[in-house]
Amino acid sequence: MRWLVLGAGSRLVPPDAGLRIPVLNLSGNLGLWELDLDGAVAGGGANLAQVCRAAARTGLPGMDTMMATASSLGGAIHAAQHGQLPLGGMLDWVELARPGAPVERLEPRSGGEKPGLGLDLTRHVIVRARLQLAGGGTSGFPARVEGVGRARLHRLPRSTSPFFVGPAGSRAETVLADAGCVGMAVGGARVSRKYPNRVSTSRATRTADVVQLTREVQQLAAERTGVLLEPALCFVDEEGEAVDL
Repeated sequence: MRWLVLGAGSRLVPPDAGLRIPVLNLSGNLGLWELDLDGAVAGGGANLAQVCRAAARTGLPGMDTMMATASSLGGAIHAAQHGQLPLGGMLDWVELARPGAPVERLEPRSGGEKPGLGLDLTRHVIVRARLQLAGGGTSGFPARVEGVGRARLHRLPRSTSPFFVGPAGSRAETVLADAGCVGMAVGGARVSRKYPNRVSTSRATRTADVVQLTREVQQLAAERTGVLLEPALCFVDEEGEAVDL
């Protein structure tokens, strides 16, 4: 069967009727993590933002800029493999599982011309990984975390994903504010007033509400600012195939 790596699925909007395909949730032991003296060992389903916050509370530096990342560790590693996250410098090893084979441990390769980790993740599920957090390393993240305490951690936004991708040379938050889209609502979906490029929802929110809100915000922003915003969310049909609004 075909499969698609979704990470935490935080940007995925499935139909209200549900999906007719299997969905694998890496929970249980695969969602746990453990901190040691200079890093963390975490399962592929571990919430990356929670690992970052736990590391910061214990004084481990290196991941403060990822505290609001709405991804699982496995999803972040897949993103890093494609050069979308600078995670490679702090990744010691990755344990992978694939059909018909035992779990294998690989170490990222560096020095290539292309961004990424140099790992073959085809048909693999990320089981566990170890992150090196102490010391400067080569990750590009600060070697020290200054002034990160409980008060600051509690003020960080929850691990939610952006509503729209920012256009070149501008920020989506600015476009939404200039177009007067902040606070717009359809059913149980609303453009957050506190974080303008986020969608706030409730348990009663339907997928149809999010779809309609996305369309209305796109149209209003285009009319008032001339900018056509692209959704950061991925809408899929009942078979899991991506669909355009």
